[in-house]
Amino acid sequence: MKKILLLIGLSIISHGLMAQSNVYFLLNHKLAGSPYSPNAMAANNLGDQFKIQRLDYYISEITLYHDAGQVTDITDHYILVKAGREYDLRLDSLGTYTISQLDSVRFGIGVDGGRNHSDISTYTPEHPLSFQSPSMHWGWTAGYRFVAIEGSTGASMNLGWQIHGLGDNNYGYVTVATNGVWNGSNLTIAIDADYEEALRDINVTGSLNYHGTSSHAVSLLNNFKNSVFSPGSGSVGLVESTLNKFEIYPNPSKGQCLVEIPSELGAVNIEVMNSVGQVVFSEKNITTPVFELNLELSGVYWVHISNAIQQLGVSKLVIE
Repeated sequence: MKKILLLIGLSIISHGLMAQSNVYFLLNHKLAGSPYSPNAMAANNLGDQFKIQRLDYYISEITLYHDAGQVTDITDHYILVKAGREYDLRLDSLGTYTISQLDSVRFGIGVDGGRNHSDISTYTPEHPLSFQSPSMHWGWTAGYRFVAIEGSTGASMNLGWQIHGLGDNNYGYVTVATNGVWNGSNLTIAIDADYEEALRDINVTGSLNYHGTSSHAVSLLNNFKNSVFSPGSGSVGLVESTLNKFEIYPNPSKGQCLVEIPSELGAVNIEVMNSVGQVVFSEKNITTPVFELNLELSGVYWVHISNAIQQLGVSKLVIE
């Protein structure tokens, strides 16, 4: 009887540990190990020096491996990463799942076959697969650009280059072994992305101008799948301590709310993303202690506060 009671008790404890967790996907954009910015210069393994002024790419088909063999597929979730922003962190809410121990995460680079040839006009404007500017859609037959990377090179950095990689055969997966960063019921999957590795073994010259499915596209997308991503450092994890650096009220709101920013943060940037990761509002170099924010459409939003170096906090905002 004691053994039975012990087993029942262990079962209850185990079930309690498998609570619902809020899961976030966080990219730490880097170039040669330092925070990425469009004005930073790097060199690939061939010694070619370059700057990256535009870097847009899709992430899709995210899978979480956790709790001794359990697999959670995050279906129909697409992230359009625009790494050319001035700060180095990019957060996306993946949802709420039953998980207590993360082992690894897998994600695709590009748009999977099920959606790559879908009708772009059927997506709502805020959807990552909708029309973008600059465009990320090549056409009905070819589908989406999986990665669009552009920059400058040459002795004076005055020569432009670009690669746009696409094609069903080039779609593939990245697997990163990571336990994530836990804070209470929040799990942040922090991933470092070093874009110097994107141009490994590619001759970066002023004549590099390739859009397509072969040649440089294959090299670029293979580098994304094999060399760019690694487990993120704990310092970039989303933790509750970052959330109290600013306040939003009222929350929920009817559309108008105030963002209170501590003066010690100095000049900050505010960026608001909707539930599918689309930026719906952006304002830079805010120095006022209280900023008025107006959003017209009801829904769930994520308000990001950053400075030129790092992200300072993220908070959920509900517009009724």
